[in-house]
Amino acid sequence: MNDAAIPFVRLLGAPHVTLAPRSLPLLPDKRHQLLAYLAYQGGWVSRARLAFLFWPDAPEDTARRNLRRLLHRVRELGWLAGLAVQGERLSWAVSTDVTDFEAAVQGGHWALALDHYGGSLLDGLDGMATGEYASWLMDERARLHGLWHSALLQRAQELEGTGDPGRAAALLEPRLGEDELDEELVCTYMRASWRAGRSAQALHAYAAFCGRLRRDVGLSPSPATEHLAHAIQAQAPGPVQGMTPPLAARPAVPTPFMPLIGRELELAEISHALGRAECRLLTLTGPGGAGKTRIALEAARTLGLRYPGGAAFAALETTDSPERLPISVAEALGLTLWGADPPAVQVIRHLAASPRLLVLDNYEHLLDGAPFVAELLRGCPELRLLVTSRERLHLSSEWLLPVDGLPVPPDSATLAQAATYDAVTLFVERVTRVRPGYVLTEEDLPHVLTICRLMGGLPLGLELAAVWVRVIPPREIAAEIAVNLDFLTSDERDVDARHASLRATFEYSWARLRPAEQQLLRQLSVCEGGFGYDAARTVAGASLPLLARLVDQSLLRASPSGRYHRHPLLSAFTREKLAGSPAEDAAARARHGAHYLNLLCAHSDALRGPRQSEALARLDEELENVRAAWHWAVEGARVAELGPPCGALATYHDRRARYQEGVDLLGRAADALEGAGADHGAVLARLQLEGAWLLYRLSRLDDAEHRAQRGLALAHAAGNSEAVMLGLNVQGALCWRRGEYAAAQDFHRAAAALARSRADQAGLERSLHLLAIAGADGGNVQSAEQDFRAALDLCRSVGHLAESVLVLNNLGCLLDAAGRHGEAVALLEEALSQSRDLASPHVRAHLLSSLAHALYQHHDLIGSRIAGEEALGLAQALGVGRLEAVLEVGLGRAAAGLGEAGRAQALLRRGLAALWAGQELPDVLRTLLGWTEWHLAHGDATAAADLLQVVLRHPATRHADRERARRMWNGAGSDECGDPPELAATVTAILTTAP
Repeated sequence: MNDAAIPFVRLLGAPHVTLAPRSLPLLPDKRHQLLAYLAYQGGWVSRARLAFLFWPDAPEDTARRNLRRLLHRVRELGWLAGLAVQGERLSWAVSTDVTDFEAAVQGGHWALALDHYGGSLLDGLDGMATGEYASWLMDERARLHGLWHSALLQRAQELEGTGDPGRAAALLEPRLGEDELDEELVCTYMRASWRAGRSAQALHAYAAFCGRLRRDVGLSPSPATEHLAHAIQAQAPGPVQGMTPPLAARPAVPTPFMPLIGRELELAEISHALGRAECRLLTLTGPGGAGKTRIALEAARTLGLRYPGGAAFAALETTDSPERLPISVAEALGLTLWGADPPAVQVIRHLAASPRLLVLDNYEHLLDGAPFVAELLRGCPELRLLVTSRERLHLSSEWLLPVDGLPVPPDSATLAQAATYDAVTLFVERVTRVRPGYVLTEEDLPHVLTICRLMGGLPLGLELAAVWVRVIPPREIAAEIAVNLDFLTSDERDVDARHASLRATFEYSWARLRPAEQQLLRQLSVCEGGFGYDAARTVAGASLPLLARLVDQSLLRASPSGRYHRHPLLSAFTREKLAGSPAEDAAARARHGAHYLNLLCAHSDALRGPRQSEALARLDEELENVRAAWHWAVEGARVAELGPPCGALATYHDRRARYQEGVDLLGRAADALEGAGADHGAVLARLQLEGAWLLYRLSRLDDAEHRAQRGLALAHAAGNSEAVMLGLNVQGALCWRRGEYAAAQDFHRAAAALARSRADQAGLERSLHLLAIAGADGGNVQSAEQDFRAALDLCRSVGHLAESVLVLNNLGCLLDAAGRHGEAVALLEEALSQSRDLASPHVRAHLLSSLAHALYQHHDLIGSRIAGEEALGLAQALGVGRLEAVLEVGLGRAAAGLGEAGRAQALLRRGLAALWAGQELPDVLRTLLGWTEWHLAHGDATAAADLLQVVLRHPATRHADRERARRMWNGAGSDECGDPPELAATVTAILTTAP
């Protein structure tokens, strides 16, 4: 068989593949169901869609694995040709009878459409189909049957209109029994038979229909059908005064030019809502360009099959007044208005004749015509209305479904992950229309993600941006959008003026606002991201009714949590409006800055207490606003505003391990205040010292030292004892990191004394904790334990949960080193348990690191590895380099103990290199103990002895490590032999020796 031959696939009726000269049936198994589905779709289909279609209840990994196996089986079909696989998507580009049938319907070629319709879709290919595949097949069968039904009636009316009503009646007669309650077919047959001179047959069909209707559902025919029957009975040649005209042609829902991408959730919600008896009016609300019209078209196409009267679509963008609404609806229904009755009465009479779905599209400029919608609902009990509007209709019977942008992938998404998001799929699909063959690449990915984020997933914006790929790459498009809203403009001749650009879309909505609403939206533009009602009230004087108006007009989106959000480009648009009033702009920014800096201050205590998780979550959601407020204060060198919140700002960034970001924010504020005068010394000191602490966390010890010295000098000069205490503790911590334990203890004792003099319990708790750490490593074990326990009591008394967890951790490490293993593990496990309430991966990583070390010390190497690997994963995610290196050393020691020499050597070498680069001397010396153990395990006692001498004699060695080294030395029975090697030479030798 010729592999290059292109098959023709018949999907209507008994499905089979024609590949001349053979015809091969499609069988009811998943291989053929998959091919039939691909052929039906006619384009690319994602693997995710196929996996869900055939295995909806399986985990995603299992479903994808099943799909790979199925594809392998499909490729084994000897006759298969043309199956294409491209990354995360597949296609089978074949010709089908469905394509021919739908093209004939779209073109109004009714006779040809009937010739192409061979029967029910994939008849006999159900197999054991369940779940999503079965639902899809049922829906598409119903849709295609509905198109066939429409074509059948249109062909009959076509024959009737060309003077051949006998052929029209003959065409319909065999179909009378297929759907015994199909009133529209019965009416069309009655009229054709009557006009063909066969009144008896027409009345017989009417009588049979009436009998079935009364027997099966207890109803009578519609008034229109009854009038037609009366006319036939009287042998009237046509409509007479007082009688309704013949039935109008079944209106067609417009066929969109582009496929709908995504929106499965919205379509399911529309289907569910309109399926409820109490929901007869559903309004899709959303900003211009969100795709409401396209969703409504798809809903009308698929859901219209539920209703005997089908679906009709009334496009109202050109309807210039509410008075013309009934006329526009009549045109959409194909209803000829005649007689003396008002258009509204005739429309209601027509719609009351049969259950129907009516779409009213682009209604927002006709809100004064809402009473007509209410009349429709009252007069047509079986009518369902689907409305699209930027603003709700404000009717009591109205149900709302907000429509927003398409889902946008996170900036961290991989190429494969991004391809599963509808916003990316839409952008790439539109790009291929102007640049055929375009494929999203790793190079373009970050810029396409930026475009999607800037658009907020708005389909109109994505389509306007995609067109530009024919001229410039996505990188330049993203850069242009960020600075120029007018860039997103269409020059297409058939585009509605309101959708010709995003600015036009926003201006259309802006012009509809009242002055108070415009003012509120302008002033809210100073808020970054979302905001709550309290902020809206403080910053812009918002009232709930005004906010509700903006929500109703789709200019704000209210979340269930009570926060409000806007489209990103709408924010830029309203900022432009605010910039036109400099005084209003400055006042709004001042209110915004004061509000969010006060919010930061209000959470200062909670960031350390038992409600830390709530405080962190609150500041997480307001972080963009907090940053904007901080920048406002920095730009104006506003000392009074910068001083109170700087501690809370630093604590938040410390707790969230956002060290560099905190350093930058505090550093810019310090730069702004430098040279501002002695009156600002206390605030500047605090900024420098808080920044020094975050630099310390980053292991940038030289930079931390510089800021700490500068901050401490300023604090002394300003006579600010609180800042002096902070400076002393930072200096002490720096000494401890260098292994200068005596100096560290001196600094912390001074800080503790200052805290006592100020009756500052929180300050004393922190100073005692740091003093205990330095004392423990310096060998003052007994006093260190006392200080730890005193610090723990203070933590609990002031409610500082995070600090108490860390004190428990460090006290546990001290007891473990002292051989009190049971007490130590109990404290470490208590600390881990309490840390779950902190939502702080940074703290948990440190606790797991300590637990791993304790378990190693007591020869539980497997437990040590488990805890260490979990901690390493957290440290890597947080980017805490020193902790990563410490954990690699710990895992290396465990690997050595488990006999994994190669892995141990690699981990120890990598950890040592990182710690030496950062001059983390105490940790470097602990790493040398790991190398000592490695050498002893390999029988190299000489190398081990050299390393032990370095550890024993170096002043930065921690007390616990020195004691362990001494035990190892005594256990090996080694003798000192001259001066030990220098630390630098020892480390260099290890790092430069080939593995």
